[in-house]
Parts: sequence; C-alpha cells; structure tokens
Amino acid sequence: MILVLGLAGCSTLGFGDAAPARADLAMACQVSRCECRAPRSTFSFSTDKPEPVQWRSDGTAYCREGYQLSRVQ
Repeated sequence: MILVLGLAGCSTLGFGDAAPARADLAMACQVSRCECRAPRSTFSFSTDKPEPVQWRSDGTAYCREGYQLSRVQ
C-alpha cells in the first residue's frame, strides 16, 4: 500500500513523465521542431553540430545512422 501511494505521488510531481519513444518522436516532429544529434556519453564534453531531420514518404522523421532525433526546446 505504501509503495502504491509513493508511486502515485511521484507521477503527480512529474517524476513519472517518460521521454517520448523514438516512434512517437518521429511523428511528433511533424508538428514540433526537431533536429538530429549525435548521442553523447557522460564523458563527452564536445557538442557536435546538429543535422537537419530527414523525412520518409509516410511523413515520419528520421536521422542518418549515428544520430538520433531530439526535440528542440
């Protein structure tokens, strides 16, 4: 019971919000600004220049190999 209340409290505080899945982000980029970024490790201090998003014929966004979709804030 205590565990259930604790989890419910976390979700109401915003801790339960998960990052959108890659498939969801590919669709979300149709209506929000996205870019392609190289994944960074915790030991990497350099920031690579982002690349533009590429589009499939079905309207979903994707990035070239080695990059991943990221929503621009």
